[in-house]
Amino acid sequence: MPVASRLDSNAYGSDVVIMIEFIASAKKFILSEEAPTMVEYGLLVALIAIAIVVAGAASVVASGLLVALIAIVVAGAASILETSASSFCAPITASFRD
Repeated sequence: MPVASRLDSNAYGSDVVIMIEFIASAKKFILSEEAPTMVEYGLLVALIAIAIVVAGAASVVASGLLVALIAIVVAGAASILETSASSFCAPITASFRD
């Protein structure tokens, strides 16, 4: 027998009857086999969300490290090219000064 049929809505008010029906249906849901399955799906979704956030954070860190590494390589290459160019051009410019 539904809970609402056992309660007089005039004596308790319709809000109380609605709340009691909600609590009864929530209790029925929790005691059924659907509740643990829903909890498992909820945990699975939470773990997937955490994995996505961690992967996103790792990619941001990795991209920052990659940019830093590229900057170091470019700065090193520029330094090597500058040194090579000046050592290569020094005898040539000296011969023009003579």
